Amino acid sequence: MSRLGKMPHWQKSFIVFSFSLCALSGLTYFFIPELKTYVPISASRFILAAHGISASFMLIALGLVLPAHLKAGWIAKNNRFSGVGQFLCLLVLTASGLLLYYGSESLRDLTLLAHYIVSFLLIGLFIGHLLLRRKAEQANQNMSSISLRTR
Repeated sequence: MSRLGKMPHWQKSFIVFSFSLCALSGLTYFFIPELKTYVPISASRFILAAHGISASFMLIALGLVLPAHLKAGWIAKNNRFSGVGQFLCLLVLTASGLLLYYGSESLRDLTLLAHYIVSFLLIGLFIGHLLLRRKAEQANQNMSSISLRTR
């Protein structure tokens, strides 16, 4: 780890893999009705199970990020909007996921709508956070190459 808050490669890979699996399974379940094709109940259950398991991995990923990465980013004032936004989205999605599974049937439609909206917001924030990181890394490389040339 070359700088404070930078995640090791295995951690970054775990987070991206967990997020991708969770997002893809959620998007698949979201778009199944739009495809207007018959999907067996067993396939639908498999998609929801994959989504629930990958969501559990996302909570583990959140636990990995909290102690160092999030704290270092906050102190350095880097990517606060996307970082805090992702954190809040994950909290809302965890609560709404639990409500969808254990909550009242009368709240299901409203909870599902909130879950979908926040999910799309999280996908945008996650991709934006990754792009901001890459942009910052490129800027750091450019600055180091400029300082080497001026010496």
